[in-house]
Amino acid sequence: MKITPALAERSIKLWRKWNQEFGIELYHEVGVMFVRQREMKPGDFEYESFKLLRTARTQDRAHELSRNCGNDFQHGIRNFIRDGVLEFEAGYAESGRVVATLIERAKSAWASNCAKESDFSRLRRKRRSRERHRAR
Repeated sequence: MKITPALAERSIKLWRKWNQEFGIELYHEVGVMFVRQREMKPGDFEYESFKLLRTARTQDRAHELSRNCGNDFQHGIRNFIRDGVLEFEAGYAESGRVVATLIERAKSAWASNCAKESDFSRLRRKRRSRERHRAR
């Protein structure tokens, strides 16, 4: 599956929704920065990532470091980092915590369905008992 900016944007919205719905932080929106010691050029991972992030939907989120950072960056760290990309909404999910949370949700839904099912089972047993009693 090819991950596109639109898919990533949709996923981030869903992660935020789950964070609220479950009341715990499953997705940590910490941002990501890719840096280079030389200027980005077509074909470089950072350049292609920046180009991909600059689509109409994500245009305001991706920042090219060499053109958008202040003087401190340009004069201080510039000797080590020449260029790069900063994406503020990127993050990570704790896979183990996500799986455990979803298992608990499934168990809860299953238990709820079992309770409903057992009510139906009791009704069926009563009906069968009455039918057998009438047949005698």
